[in-house]
Amino acid sequence: MRAEACRPEHRMFFVLLAAVAVLLCVRPVCAASAEIRQTAAAPDEITVSWEYSDEEAESVTDCEVACHEAGRTETIVSGLLGAAARSCTLKGLVPDKTYIVTLTCECIGSDTPRLMCETEAKTTPEQAETYSKCHFGYNQKGLFVNWNTASGLEAKGLYEYEIADAGGKLLMTGQVTDRVRMERFPYAHRVTKIRVRPVAVNGTETFAGPWSAYRGLVPQPVLKTGRQYGFRKNKPILLGWNRVEGAKEYRVYIKKKGEPYKKAAVVKQKKSGVITVTLKKYRQKKNKKKTEYRIKIVTVAAGGLGKSSDSICYRLSSREKK
Repeated sequence: MRAEACRPEHRMFFVLLAAVAVLLCVRPVCAASAEIRQTAAAPDEITVSWEYSDEEAESVTDCEVACHEAGRTETIVSGLLGAAARSCTLKGLVPDKTYIVTLTCECIGSDTPRLMCETEAKTTPEQAETYSKCHFGYNQKGLFVNWNTASGLEAKGLYEYEIADAGGKLLMTGQVTDRVRMERFPYAHRVTKIRVRPVAVNGTETFAGPWSAYRGLVPQPVLKTGRQYGFRKNKPILLGWNRVEGAKEYRVYIKKKGEPYKKAAVVKQKKSGVITVTLKKYRQKKNKKKTEYRIKIVTVAAGGLGKSSDSICYRLSSREKK
């Protein structure tokens, strides 16, 4: 029997079947999706990590990570990595900036790289190095803290702060753009300490740099007023103030207008009650009548947390009626 010629529709069926067989024998090409995300940040670097499925991982032969500033296309920094890489740290960036990071892969079965995905990433502001200002306001009831960065510039950007007592117990936390400013500080009459760190917020993720060293917050005492304090008729100067919790001692300075301050007394801390000191003489001389004196008291903290830096002075005049 003579074989019948294959009809056109039959030939098409066999061609399709052969094509399917070839496809089944080829390993999967690089998938066009992967998950990349930011996992860490510093003032000059960001770290990203990514994952593939097991099937996708088999097809990847190489990958590259590159970043550019948001709104621009020029690549700032990039890294060519192997197929096993799952994270990359990009360095040499600018503090407090937003970048776009792209992941590009070389895959089996593909002649050209295949863009996998991209993500937004942010660097933190500069690290806080020193504190340029720490005071409690003219009334000693607030708190105002500024800090400088590693470059010596005043800090700008988002920072997190922690305030603890002298023993390290956490009292307050918060986030600020460049400084701590409180008109009413609930711990204004006790020794505390503060530390800060730069923060980058990317969507719902927060990435923070390392904490600065603690800085002691040491308030000046507030002098008491009343007929029994200050200049008293025919009596020496009597000063009194409520104790500052966490203080070791108090140094009392006195001067007249146009003269430098001179230490007049050192008063040890008391466990309770009002602290008082009597100033009988000014520079080994009796206090003069009809003379204005200026008094400043410096609190020295226990535990090596420093001393008060405020320069609030009190004016006392013998012309006041006592």
